[in-house]
Amino acid sequence: MKSYLLKRTLSLIPIFFGILLILGIMFAALPGDCLSASIGMDPKVKHQLREQLHLNDPKIVQFGYWLKSTINGEFGHDAWGNDYKPMLKRAIKNSLISYSAAFLLSFIISIPLGMIAACHVNGIFDRIIRVFISIFSCIPEFMAALLIGLFVNYGAKISQVYSDTAYLTPIPKTKFTMYLAMVTTLVLVTCSGSLRYVRTSIIDIINKDYIRTARSKGLKEKIVLYRHGLRNALIPIITHMGNTLIVMISSSITMEIVLGYWGIGYAMYIVILRRQYWLMLSLTFFVVIFTLLINYFIDILYAIIDPRVRYNR
Repeated sequence: MKSYLLKRTLSLIPIFFGILLILGIMFAALPGDCLSASIGMDPKVKHQLREQLHLNDPKIVQFGYWLKSTINGEFGHDAWGNDYKPMLKRAIKNSLISYSAAFLLSFIISIPLGMIAACHVNGIFDRIIRVFISIFSCIPEFMAALLIGLFVNYGAKISQVYSDTAYLTPIPKTKFTMYLAMVTTLVLVTCSGSLRYVRTSIIDIINKDYIRTARSKGLKEKIVLYRHGLRNALIPIITHMGNTLIVMISSSITMEIVLGYWGIGYAMYIVILRRQYWLMLSLTFFVVIFTLLINYFIDILYAIIDPRVRYNR
């Protein structure tokens, strides 16, 4: 197990440098900068700001400045002297809270309900689950965010559930409402796919020969399902749940814009419009590292659940 963990950890090093290379190429291809769209600014002031922000330097030099500031934990500042660090910290914090809560709720809901539906195929409960899956699989993400936002707005009687000012106010109820709308939207959007995957995996497992053998030996149904069935079905389920967490990041962009939730997706949308490329690189870097760590921990869970994984590698 230790050798497997060491190999898997060392494999992250070339991937990390590959990420930096791709980010550098992407940064070099970006047009303009945060001052190129400024209208009415004094040319001397603009030239001075460009020198202060290193915007007159080649792209590779600018990327080096960004990398140095990121390693130092500074993350740079915009043309008006506003530090990027508080904005980045707030976006990452809000996204981590919503992703973690939505992922745990989706995991807790999907596995037991999917198992019950798989054990009672074509029963009443299974039909209800399939209707739920069909409905929420067809609803676009932005529409789900809009409907849930309206429901939360009506239920909590908050007039500005979609604005940044509503979220940034110190009223706990408003802040809780914004978290509630975002987490509920993420759960409903991702839970339908997770339920379908768990149900299909369990149905496939319970028809295997070793499950029939365990039943023929007189083992209780709970022992057969949880000790023999669920353990073998966990590997594809964990793969799907890991992918679900990654999909949350990409799908949350439209949901955060609709709900006015200041997370990574909404912050990315704002900085692209403003051409704040240093902050965009920092957000992209965090998302890529977060995705890389998810895949890393999924591989570790593989080795814990199924010892054949660590011996075959």
